[in-house]
Amino acid sequence: MRVPLYRNAYALIFSSATTSGFGLVYWILAARIYTTESVGLNSAVIAAMIFLANLSHFNLTNALNRFLPKAGRETGRIIIYFYLISLSAALVSSLIFIFAVEVWAPALSFLKTSPYFILGFALATMSWCIFSLQDSAFVGLRRATWVPIENLIFALAKIALVVSFATLLPKFGIFASWTISVAVLILPVNLLIFLRLVPQHMKATAGRAEPVLPSGIVKFVAGDYFASLIGTASFILLPLIVLERSGASANAYYYMSWTIAYSFYLVSQNMGMSLITEAAADQTKLSIYSYRAFIQTVRLLAPAVAAMVIGAPYILSLFGKEYAAEGALLLRLLCLSALPNIVTSLYLSIVRVQRRMRALILALTSLCVLVLTLSYILLDLYGIAGIGLAWLLSQIAVAAVLIFTQLGRLWLPHLNVQFLLRLLAVPRTLRWRWHRRRFKADNTSLVPDILSRISPPADLPHPTTWRLQDPVRTVNDVTVITLGPPGHPPAALVKLPQSSLAAMSLRRHRGVLIRLGADPRLVKWRALLPALLAADETGRRPYLVEGMRSGIEAHRMISDADTRMRMQTAAAAAIGDLHRRTAASAVVDAATLESWVDRPISIIRDMLASGKSAIDYHKPLNRLKEELHGSLIARSFTVSWIHGDFTPGNILMTPDAASVSGILDWDQAAPQSLSQLDLALLFLSTRMLKQRCEMGDVVREILNAGEWNPREAGLLNTANESLPGDTMGVRELVLLSWLRHAEANLTKATRYFSHRLWRAKNIEGVLACL
Repeated sequence: MRVPLYRNAYALIFSSATTSGFGLVYWILAARIYTTESVGLNSAVIAAMIFLANLSHFNLTNALNRFLPKAGRETGRIIIYFYLISLSAALVSSLIFIFAVEVWAPALSFLKTSPYFILGFALATMSWCIFSLQDSAFVGLRRATWVPIENLIFALAKIALVVSFATLLPKFGIFASWTISVAVLILPVNLLIFLRLVPQHMKATAGRAEPVLPSGIVKFVAGDYFASLIGTASFILLPLIVLERSGASANAYYYMSWTIAYSFYLVSQNMGMSLITEAAADQTKLSIYSYRAFIQTVRLLAPAVAAMVIGAPYILSLFGKEYAAEGALLLRLLCLSALPNIVTSLYLSIVRVQRRMRALILALTSLCVLVLTLSYILLDLYGIAGIGLAWLLSQIAVAAVLIFTQLGRLWLPHLNVQFLLRLLAVPRTLRWRWHRRRFKADNTSLVPDILSRISPPADLPHPTTWRLQDPVRTVNDVTVITLGPPGHPPAALVKLPQSSLAAMSLRRHRGVLIRLGADPRLVKWRALLPALLAADETGRRPYLVEGMRSGIEAHRMISDADTRMRMQTAAAAAIGDLHRRTAASAVVDAATLESWVDRPISIIRDMLASGKSAIDYHKPLNRLKEELHGSLIARSFTVSWIHGDFTPGNILMTPDAASVSGILDWDQAAPQSLSQLDLALLFLSTRMLKQRCEMGDVVREILNAGEWNPREAGLLNTANESLPGDTMGVRELVLLSWLRHAEANLTKATRYFSHRLWRAKNIEGVLACL
């Protein structure tokens, strides 16, 4: 929800879901308390009103999404101009429609029989224009979270009025409930927009505003409007066609099914609206944004469509038995057509961001021609179910063409094969087999060079017989593959960096192992270190090979309380031995504060500045810096070699958890560092794994409590008793551990810089409580 692309899309989708759910209740009530003829007639009037409103706002809704994100000081003026243009056009178009109603909809000719009908229809069309535009204004202002609130009020008001009007207006109560609900909402909503949201948006975009030229808006609107007219005709005019050719009752059955199915179409449209807004603010991210929008929409829609296909007759039976009998197949087909529509809808959003109006017109024209042509043919052959079949076939055809000619090239760099396998319900074991085969195929060519550098081991076959075995899952930019003789357990690990940061991390890891291995103080202790077997930093692909250590990863021993206590005690003893053998007392000076505090804060500040932060991070970072400087300067602490990433994932244990058999991944290790950090990080990461939460959650928990639990405090006290220097307070130690953890992640893997959720939970969440 902190990612604007998803947050605004979810708000719109939630709005559509809420509106559809209450809309279902609304039409169930309407079907129960009004005649089918009245339902069919009113739904046709509503369809005509919406069609004319869409005709009259010139599709300025998309223009608001496209141009408001960077409008700056012109924001309010653009919205007002769009309102005035749309209102004028709505008045003219509604009057033309009414006075020539016999030409295009003779069944609605009653509209011109009374000045009240004429005035009411015209005002309703004008109100609906503003109602549509204000939703787009919310989205363009990146405040789409207001949309579901507004539409929820509208839906509830509609329900209350449709019941109230059943007696007062038995023939036109449905239409009246729509129009009055819309009219009442317009004033308060626009007061919110112009008095609060527009000034906030103008202030927020002042530094990155771009000039909005009238010529650019006109060119965009002209193409988009023409395309929108074509697209609108493909579903707004169909109720009129059904009404004229099959009667009011058939149109009632069709309209109810379409109303339900259209809610699935709205999911794609809402994700597309959010895509337009976010990509317009930064077009360099259009490719990745559109791909993520596609993946997320598939995840949302696929299970919902499957459920609707199964439950179609049960849903329609809520309207009455005749609706279920006549419309179940139609509803199934319409819902299925929403899946290929994901591709079409997102493509339309993409070309709107790119202002490729010809491509927009071509895609919508193709879809409209296919839908209307097939509907005209299949309506006579299969009844109203034929329209559902027409939608499904048309959407599949257009989506297939778009994928193979346009979207394939755009999305290919981001293609997630593992997700596609999951999407196709490929079993986990088969997915992992594919994953292993791919890794082996990519790295087999390295095997001869690797094996030529490994010294023959005493207890295993000669390395020339070894083969790559299985990849090991990691959370950083390093690919790890096991290596060993056929028919034997793995004897070594091959580590291959996938980024420059990962390559630097492996170089640090190797350098630390060499230094620790040469330190005479660690002759007995160094048995816990990985054995370096081979390395190459000069070839076409750098790699590092280290011996496979036996043992059970400590993170597998945290579920049971007694085992977890034994593991932490053994781990504390093992790392404490390193601290004692390399310990020295040091007074904190400016250089120490630069290493412990200033540098990690600077890295965090750069990371937050590179994206869109949900908080004002400058003040808490400055407070943190001042607090730690004030509490640490001139104090004496124990410094020593530390592991720097002493978490259960890097600790190997004996099966009984009584002792440590190995400590892995030394790329974050450093000499002359605060020895207490290793135990603090062990406690933080163990809590994180046990509670299945993020590190930031645990940091906030301890900062709020102000103390370690008794077991943790006891281990820390035992370790500190054998070391010189002061004991650091809980708050200072936790904050320093958090800073080092954040610095480590941001300097060893590129994924953390762009991982918005990780940043929100582990960085912004902690800063918010400082």
